[in-house]
Amino acid sequence: MLQEQLKALRLKKGLSQEELAARVHVVRQTVSKWETGSSVPDAQTLILIAQVLETPVSVLLGEQPNRDKEEEDELTQIAQKLERLNEELARKSAANRRRIRTVAISVLILAAVSLMVLLFLAAEPFLRQPFGSGIIGGADGPTDILVFSGTHWLGIGVSALLCVFVVTAAAVVLHRTKR
Repeated sequence: MLQEQLKALRLKKGLSQEELAARVHVVRQTVSKWETGSSVPDAQTLILIAQVLETPVSVLLGEQPNRDKEEEDELTQIAQKLERLNEELARKSAANRRRIRTVAISVLILAAVSLMVLLFLAAEPFLRQPFGSGIIGGADGPTDILVFSGTHWLGIGVSALLCVFVVTAAAVVLHRTKR
């Protein structure tokens, strides 16, 4: 297929990915994606690649050269193959985005619920009535004293920050995967 042919012909010509990229006016990473099958070049770029590698486009697409074919039929077949490749890549990409969005939504919900629980736990001592009044105070009467553990607040604070971070990260992922 295209990825194997492209790499084989590039190596046969003695070109690096960087050199081929420069000649077809793309970055090296784009050539790498073509060779791994992560993406395919558009029709104009495919024609330019064929010129740089001095080979027919049909050979790049994995066909054996046939001299009896008319050029129009060849271009039609090439366009159809490219269309199928692009559709397949689009389906894979859409499925990946759906999976990522599902995971991000799940993480977002879990982190939001965890944050609400943590906030409730942090507020719980303030909502609780003291068990009794102490005899500390002055002439105006007894004073109730609440004692809170510092480690309790530290754990809740760190956990709340972690939840806020996770919620923010999940929201960013959701934003970046929307189309």
